[in-house]
Amino acid sequence: MLGPCIYGLLHRTDYKQIEIIIVDHESDNRKSIELLATLRSDERIRIIPQTGPFNYSEMNNKAVQQARGEIVALINNDIEVIDPNWLSEMVALAVLPQNGAIGAKLLYPNDTVQHAGFIMGLGGAGGHAFRHFASTSLGYQARLAMTSNVSAVTGACLVLRKAVFEEVGGLNAHDLPVSIMMSIYA
Repeated sequence: MLGPCIYGLLHRTDYKQIEIIIVDHESDNRKSIELLATLRSDERIRIIPQTGPFNYSEMNNKAVQQARGEIVALINNDIEVIDPNWLSEMVALAVLPQNGAIGAKLLYPNDTVQHAGFIMGLGGAGGHAFRHFASTSLGYQARLAMTSNVSAVTGACLVLRKAVFEEVGGLNAHDLPVSIMMSIYA
């Protein structure tokens, strides 16, 4: 999964001031090890090792701590770039002082919506907005076609100012080692 993700970041993204930090959690698959060895030769990429039980929050906290930029993006290894402007648009929103975490509309392989924000109270405690809608759907009052405020965004692909990440203490590695939702108010 990592190969297409990194290829998209490096070759299908118009935002060129990019630093990629890959947290390698005990890779033992031959193809993964070969890919990581190849990626090490790219000056835009750093690979840091992670051992022990899988902890998504801890891994991202470690990567953000080492990031050199003022804006950070948390991106899962299964994310594939489909629009070259995605990062430029997210960064443009993230730099605004009134914004916290900026999320993306993510699609399943069957071209339906996986994530388009998290709405508190939806279906009980809360739920993903527009889940399983067609990617071309406008959604309720065209909300899938425009930038919107939501209660929280997925950690699978989010962009925010590093200072905001640090201000809230990063991700909660103790209570949320795997599944997280970001709800940051700056």
